[in-house]
Amino acid sequence: MRRYKLNKEIKLYCKKFGIKKVKLTDEFSYYPNKTLVTYTIYASETDTEFINLVNQKYNVNIRPWYFIFCLLHEIGHHMTLNQLSKEDLETDFLLRSMIPFFENQGKAYLGFTAEDLATSWAIEYIDSHLKECFEFQNKCIEIMKK
Repeated sequence: MRRYKLNKEIKLYCKKFGIKKVKLTDEFSYYPNKTLVTYTIYASETDTEFINLVNQKYNVNIRPWYFIFCLLHEIGHHMTLNQLSKEDLETDFLLRSMIPFFENQGKAYLGFTAEDLATSWAIEYIDSHLKECFEFQNKCIEIMKK
């Protein structure tokens, strides 16, 4: 029941950004062809590394905002899709297939044009909608606790 409530709440939140579908999975992702955002409620060791990389690269502290940041990052892909050229998309696609071979995978990931745009969008959104983000994240946490 709580997963249903959480999904309903997230779907309602995402709707205002034009996202048509949301789904609880094992990762945060955006699928432009389906206008779908997937999310997770589980954290892993790589999440801590990612938080540290984002904090360092963008000079922010997303740790207390991790869930909403990740969700907004995926929404950011949707919101910034029109800013990407065909070349950006092709380059990012090729580089993604090579990610396992990079020494610092997280740093390489944040270097992709699409990822940089989505991350910047999410940070700016949180910064300019702090109260809304705080309330939404707390609402989600409360649903997960029940």
